[in-house]
Amino acid sequence: MITRPENSLATIDDPTEALTSFIPDEAGLYVAQLIVHDASLSSNPDTSKITIEILVVNHNPQSTIHKLLQAR
Repeated sequence: MITRPENSLATIDDPTEALTSFIPDEAGLYVAQLIVHDASLSSNPDTSKITIEILVVNHNPQSTIHKLLQAR
């Protein structure tokens, strides 16, 4: 991870694996860079920018009404 939001602690789960992941923990810009190595050569860097936004969804209020029964 080259860049991450100021308060983020997110890291690549296992940077040595061919298939890995990360879990963003803050909204903002994350920049990840990939360089593939073999026994003698390294690839050119490949960089990805990932922007995480927090979306606020305004749902209609929901309520449940239970009818109370009285014993007679």
